[in-house]
Amino acid sequence: MSFSEALSFSFNSFPRFFSAMLLWALILYGPLIGLILLMVLGVTSNLTGLICLSTFLLIIICILIIYIYLRLALFMQACVIENISPVDSLKRSWIITKGNVILIFVTILIIGIIGLVITIPFTIASNAGVPFILPIGMFLNFIIMSPVQAIIFTLIYLKLIKKQTSPPLYPQYQKSY
Repeated sequence: MSFSEALSFSFNSFPRFFSAMLLWALILYGPLIGLILLMVLGVTSNLTGLICLSTFLLIIICILIIYIYLRLALFMQACVIENISPVDSLKRSWIITKGNVILIFVTILIIGIIGLVITIPFTIASNAGVPFILPIGMFLNFIIMSPVQAIIFTLIYLKLIKKQTSPPLYPQYQKSY
């Protein structure tokens, strides 16, 4: 694929990709926003029972959100590689990650640890009084770890597709590269 073809494909795919991103965020953060509003209502009305209930539900929802996040972690790759709709990319990620949640969790954990290692010296320098060094470290972490994460997740996605026995959801919509 040439650069111009890749650029054209990315511009054509952007609305579908952006829609998938919004849907993903709504699925993950919608219940959390509702619970936070419930908690705020409990605090402002000084209802201890409501605060306790919403705190308990918040813990349960956070565990559920982590699981859902891990199951939907590969939706971006599904959206781009298989050239499918936002809803289908979320479904595809859910199907592909079945039985592979620990692999994705450990991968995210390792990426996070590497990101921390990159950021720690800048945090120490910032605490020592060096001005404006922490944002530089955070930016450096972002420009290094974002492409690394995208590459690793794409490789995981391709590996899981090969391992999976079921065909793509909608092969007629796939483009050949």
